[in-house]
Amino acid sequence: MQPITAPIKPDSRGKEVVHLQSALLLLLQKRVIKVLGPASRSLEQEISRLIEKLQSELREELFGKVTTQIVQFFQIQQNLGDRLKGVVEEKTAQRINEILKELGALDEPIHEKQYTVNGTVLNTYGVALANYQAEAFVITLQKEISVGKTVTGKSGTYTLSFKNPLTGAPDIQVRAHQKGDEKNVTRSVVRYNASAIEKLDVIVNAEKEKQDSEFNTILKDVKAHLGKMKLSELKEDKETSHITYISNKTGWDGRVTAMLASAHKLGEALKIDPAHVYAFLRAGVPGSEDAVKSLSMDDAKATIGNAIGKTSYLITEIPPKRSKHLKRFQLATF
Repeated sequence: MQPITAPIKPDSRGKEVVHLQSALLLLLQKRVIKVLGPASRSLEQEISRLIEKLQSELREELFGKVTTQIVQFFQIQQNLGDRLKGVVEEKTAQRINEILKELGALDEPIHEKQYTVNGTVLNTYGVALANYQAEAFVITLQKEISVGKTVTGKSGTYTLSFKNPLTGAPDIQVRAHQKGDEKNVTRSVVRYNASAIEKLDVIVNAEKEKQDSEFNTILKDVKAHLGKMKLSELKEDKETSHITYISNKTGWDGRVTAMLASAHKLGEALKIDPAHVYAFLRAGVPGSEDAVKSLSMDDAKATIGNAIGKTSYLITEIPPKRSKHLKRFQLATF
């Protein structure tokens, strides 16, 4: 890993920013930088959230708000001052380099050098793939050496750091697959003579992908936190914060979580499949019984068809049941 050189200021871009962000990622992963989050999130969830946001800025080579916040955490915890506003000056750069050297991540020979590879796992339609196993390999003529594995976050991103097992610059490839589906592995390009920081995306063929719908994915995550409550019972008002709680626990956007709850409430009231109601809400239909009833059969069919389409994949539909569900919708609207 390259040493940090001062000064580096917020809103700047370039390789020096990338070197800083790579160092901060390592310090977060090694728990050198301590993180405190809201009571609704565990320490691990807060660290994962910060790492994912930092990775996003790293891909843009941008010293953004998240990088600034993490630098400030480091400066305060290392007693460097609380008035530096995230600027990496000489003392901050020196302290980061000292810690990197203590961790064995700095000024090492090539065969012991720290490498970081990051990127996104997505399908051929550009949809980010969460919860995919990503594994990095160093490729040689005789063998392939696994150097680390992780699981992609909700935005499909991953980061892996490892020490080079070879005496020369490594050739790196990243492979990804769904958990439990090790036979269907997708490979990135091979980055020959890799530098210390590389970006490798993995593009999965959407036609072969065993993908669950957005509706089912969120439903599975939310149900784990419901206890004895029904989804249709979730509320959000001055006295009750069910949606906020569930959103913070799962990491899903509050608006999407609210749509899921509304879909089940309206589905129960109108005797319609809540997955179909979810498709209507995601298409911009207001969340009221009257608004759903006002949809024509043609509009309902088109909306559901678009939601099932591979490029959106909001809901899953079993063809034999489709006409029965649409007939229920037709009855509910009259």
